[in-house]
Amino acid sequence: MSKPAHNLIDEAAAYRHPAASGGKWLAKDKRHAIYLRDGRTCAYCGRAVVVGAHVSVSGAATVDHVVPEVEGGGREAANLVTSCVGCNSSKGAQSMRSWLKVLRSRGVDTDAARREIRNRTGRNLAPFRAEAKRQIAAGLI
Repeated sequence: MSKPAHNLIDEAAAYRHPAASGGKWLAKDKRHAIYLRDGRTCAYCGRAVVVGAHVSVSGAATVDHVVPEVEGGGREAANLVTSCVGCNSSKGAQSMRSWLKVLRSRGVDTDAARREIRNRTGRNLAPFRAEAKRQIAAGLI
């Protein structure tokens, strides 16, 4: 027996890629906590990111899944890093191994990038989340 059309539509909407939701897939305080934890720099290329800029702006801050959701990566802080929009768009759903090859071809020190990603994702997000909430409440973000 086939499913009613409305259930198929609901399932498709639930499966839609997070980027399709305009960044609403992650709570604002958690997003900003990740930016704070990561020193507002891209985990992949090391450039400073512009927090709050529209994604059409070069260097706009985004949050990226280290292990893509399509490969089983979750939305926990240990799998999320700050990324400039250029790196996030280029990486897409590539595995980290594939993405590091691309970065290496662009002249990025991938050993340093790998260490930096481990360092960032291994940190406790709680103090950064508390600071993000304070900044949001104060109207700074």
